[in-house]
This record gives sequence, structure tokens and C-alpha cells, in this order.
Amino acid sequence: MPTALTTKLEAVNIILATINEGPVASIPAAASDFYGTQAETTLDEVSKEVQLEGWHFNTEYEVEITPSGGAIAVPTDALKIDFHDPSVKGFQKGLFMYDSEDFSTTSWGSSAKKMDIVYYRAFTDLPEAANRYISIRAARVFASRYQSDGDTYSFTSIDERQARARLISAEGFTNEANILNVSPGAYAVKRGSPLRGY
Repeated sequence: MPTALTTKLEAVNIILATINEGPVASIPAAASDFYGTQAETTLDEVSKEVQLEGWHFNTEYEVEITPSGGAIAVPTDALKIDFHDPSVKGFQKGLFMYDSEDFSTTSWGSSAKKMDIVYYRAFTDLPEAANRYISIRAARVFASRYQSDGDTYSFTSIDERQARARLISAEGFTNEANILNVSPGAYAVKRGSPLRGY
């Protein structure tokens, strides 16, 4: 039985179809397949761009990170990170959190700090509404780069806006469905988090 989720291979082939290129049988595509490799690169690029906004499915709050040698290392899969407590003055500097009061990356002591983090998720770990929007947006970006002037795109700006609207609707549904799992105060923090992109 086929999965309900758009796979990465299906997304890449959706992208290739926008310029009438034949599908690839697997990913990663052969290095000699220029359009196949560029389609996957574009998909990954757009996926990161969309996820950077911070959605319910890739944002976690009050993640405890214990400093090592006074330094707070940023998780390698973090797209955005901030201290949960807004009174803590610091920001990401490279691979570590920078203390803007002590002007150091190694002054965080040894106790765990609560962080709000937007993570980068693999395409196969995203909900279908996100997969669909990312696929359509990536297809339009790809077509604008590799399609000749005058050709007709398979997806229009209306398709992209509708896909984004469905993603935002699904986001609202998921957030409301989970409101009973957190305290009202915590929910207010989540909804108003500076990590949110919209």
C-alpha cells in the first residue's frame, strides 16, 4: 500500500516534470544527471528555507542543554536557537551561544539552560502539508532557473499560495489539537515565541 506522504523521490520528479524532464529512478541521482541533481539540491534548499520559519512540527521549547567547559554548543541540526528566558542576554555565534554581557562563549557555567530551538527535519519526517508546499515552491524555483523564457510553468503562484495556506491551516489544527497537552502559560509562550516566522 503506498504511503500517504509525498516521498523525496516523488518530490524530485514533480520538480523535474516542470521542465518536461524525465523522472529519476532513485535519489541521489547519478552525478552525470545535471537536472536530477539540481532538482534535489533545490528541494533541499527550499525545505531549509521553509523550515527556517519555525513550525509546530520542527520547533521545541525549553530544551535543556548543559554547558561543557562553560560553553553551550548549538545542536548540529538547529536552524534557529534562543534562550527560553528572554532576560538571558545571548545569541548564537557560530557553533556556540555567545554571552553578550560577558562577551564570551565560555561563561555559561555548568547548569543546564532552557533553549527554544527550530530544527531542520529530513523531508521524510515532515507532515504532508509541508511536503506538498515545499515541493510546489521548489518546482517553481527550479523552473525559474532552468526553464526557457516563454515556457509555461506546471505550477502557478496561485498553486503555491494555496499550498502555503493549507500548511498554515494544518499548523493551526495541530497547535489547537495540542493545546490540552500544555499549560495555558506555556501555550501563550509558544504562540508568541520570537522563533516564529509568521
